[in-house]
Amino acid sequence: MPQKGTSTLRMRVCRQCGIEFMGGPRAWYCPTCRIERQREQGRTFKQRQRKGQTRRLGSVDKCEVCGKDYIVNSARQRYCPDCAPERYREVDREQSRGWLKRAIDAHGEEYLEEHLKRKREIYRKNTENKRICPMCGGIVPFGEKMFCSDQCRNAAERYAYAKHNYKIGRLKAEPNFADYAKGGRLYEKRADVIKKYATLRRTMLESYQSAPAAYDKAAKEMSELLVACQKRTDADLITQAIYYQDIIIDCERQMPLPKKSDDRVAESYKVHRYTMQEYNEARDNLQILCGNNVKVGDVFGEWKVLRNLPDNIYVLCRCSCGKERPVSKYTLLTGKSVSCGHTRVLNNLKRRRAEYIGKKFNEWTVVDVFPGREALCRCSCGREKKMVLFTVISGRSKSCGCRRNAGYEQESEQAMAAGRAYKKAFTAEGLTVMYLGKKVNKNSSTGITGVGIYRNARTGEEMYRAYITVKRKQIALGLYRDINDAIAARKAAEEKYFEPLQERVDAIKDTLKNNNGKKF
Repeated sequence: MPQKGTSTLRMRVCRQCGIEFMGGPRAWYCPTCRIERQREQGRTFKQRQRKGQTRRLGSVDKCEVCGKDYIVNSARQRYCPDCAPERYREVDREQSRGWLKRAIDAHGEEYLEEHLKRKREIYRKNTENKRICPMCGGIVPFGEKMFCSDQCRNAAERYAYAKHNYKIGRLKAEPNFADYAKGGRLYEKRADVIKKYATLRRTMLESYQSAPAAYDKAAKEMSELLVACQKRTDADLITQAIYYQDIIIDCERQMPLPKKSDDRVAESYKVHRYTMQEYNEARDNLQILCGNNVKVGDVFGEWKVLRNLPDNIYVLCRCSCGKERPVSKYTLLTGKSVSCGHTRVLNNLKRRRAEYIGKKFNEWTVVDVFPGREALCRCSCGREKKMVLFTVISGRSKSCGCRRNAGYEQESEQAMAAGRAYKKAFTAEGLTVMYLGKKVNKNSSTGITGVGIYRNARTGEEMYRAYITVKRKQIALGLYRDINDAIAARKAAEEKYFEPLQERVDAIKDTLKNNNGKKF
């Protein structure tokens, strides 16, 4: 194993051609074979794409194990989220057994005995060396990494979350580790806060006229409670819950306004008359906001609750497509969140198919709609083609090209005749249309025109070959070890051979343009 800080580049042997080259641990092929393999992979992909064997991300496919539909999230996905974990474990077990069998064949039966001995030694060390839980000081059981139970793990998460909030300024007081080690929480439960608020509110209403001292004490605690609520991450939800709690208290007490006003603000405790329906709605909304109905294992639409999070506001949920995400209890109970968003893709696809399939736009008729922007359309001449749906609907594309008008055909014929005239003039002079500024051939091994890779068949050494083609004759410019030298030789040859020819081409173009009045 290489030392830290040293390079992993070594001389490797190509698995395809057998020559040696410099590469990293995962370099299996030399640069030349790697380029050939990339081209072959590109050709194979295009063939599969023409046959319709490729899949788009976001499309729907069937699981190879259970046949259930799932959303394609990666190119090599073959199983639905329910079957994938067990199937991956089976593949891992098969690979492990194959690896062990190959190792035994290479090193003999003694290797199996050493392998089992190492596993027994690891098990003995894990069982004898007792680890201490950092939260409660208990013994960490075998199989657990750091904490002795889920309760201690959750307490550690809450403490880490509190330290983060204190660091960014969301909490004013630094959290105490001892409180969280005993099961302390970052925030009080929303239900406990509302219960404390209701108690203080009733005390203030009862002692408004009879006991001013009790009223002042409750008012002071109320102000402190409201200030603490404004520092919470769920301050908006607390405000809504307080509003519904006020409705419930006013409906239950039905207290009149005080006759004489003093320095205390009586308008803050004005009693309103509500209907029984409004009272019941307030109770239901308060129960939703307090999150009393969200438990581990509950299902809300496509979400399944896995566990509570440290802030008592969110829960960790898993969608039916396999994605895990924190979701607010309030949005779950109110139905504002029913999935991670993958259902919108399916619903949008169903809506677009029902809306556009069978409709005719100019010469196009929509046959099928795919996820994304594309759709399968059939022209009036019978030709089917994949099109961007917006271009068909907006009229940018009216046909496959079979319905071009006579004027357009005439313009095309004129353009083709002008092109033939240009070509005839250049051929008569022994020239081509362009010498400088050509695009690089897609099959170029180096990506530079006039520079290729040359490999010595006897020694296997790779060099860069520079050349230039003038009047159908190829002129060799030499072999170079550095690609920059080959590029420089090619540019010098272009200045020598191509620039005079390009000047003659430009002069002929200007002459024909002035005579015909056409732009080349």
